[in-house]
Amino acid sequence: MDTINAWAEKLEGIPGYDMAVDWINDKAGENYQTKDPYYVEIHGKKKRRKAPETCTPEEQKAWKQVKKRAWLDDRNFFGCYPVDLGLGLAPLMALVPVIGPLLMFAIHGRLINIADQKFNKLPVELIAKMHANILFDLLISLPPILGSLFAWMNACSTRNAALIHTWLVKKEMKKQEESRRQEEEDKRIYEQRLTNNRTRTNNSIPVSQHDPFKTPQRQYADNNSMDRHSNNTASSRKQSQHDVLQRPQPAYEPDVVRGRQM
Repeated sequence: MDTINAWAEKLEGIPGYDMAVDWINDKAGENYQTKDPYYVEIHGKKKRRKAPETCTPEEQKAWKQVKKRAWLDDRNFFGCYPVDLGLGLAPLMALVPVIGPLLMFAIHGRLINIADQKFNKLPVELIAKMHANILFDLLISLPPILGSLFAWMNACSTRNAALIHTWLVKKEMKKQEESRRQEEEDKRIYEQRLTNNRTRTNNSIPVSQHDPFKTPQRQYADNNSMDRHSNNTASSRKQSQHDVLQRPQPAYEPDVVRGRQM
């Protein structure tokens, strides 16, 4: 484990490593696609597919409702999840003469309405894709008998449920990526502010206090010389004041009138 961590640290130190990881994550998120909305295989075992763990409880509950509705439309017309009868309500309605394809179209459209309400407005592009799937399912179900077979094989609600789950996963991946980038930006700003504060603190300290080349003895000698210099300056100032006071005052001399006296 220590060896793996050491190699991971070396890789992170390579210039451009973060940009490469971001590019790979973006491509993986763009190419991700859910194929089976009902089950997922984990360590060789099939388990029920759930919404991403980072989703809100409301979104997880909404995904369960969408999944059960798709199961009712394509797998079990009784709506008993996870009992798979292989025949859902939509292909069964397609067997009704004349209005069968229209009933099937309405059943598949109900899934879109439920998802749009539960997830609080789906993206317009996603809704357009799901409606395109329903329209295609309607066209292939128009031929009698064979149309019901084609509709049963197409499993339109299952495809739309897979699109919804793909959208959920990509949305959560994008949210996590934005959160990671925001944390990196906050960390960079914090380190920059810390560096600026240290630089400002070092500039405010006198050189004699943080000069690493001065030994304690040399610092002590410098302080003594500064003290002697200040004492000598004070003494000379007092002496000059004393001399001024001791200097004899000149006697009074009358004003001399120059020029010719009358």
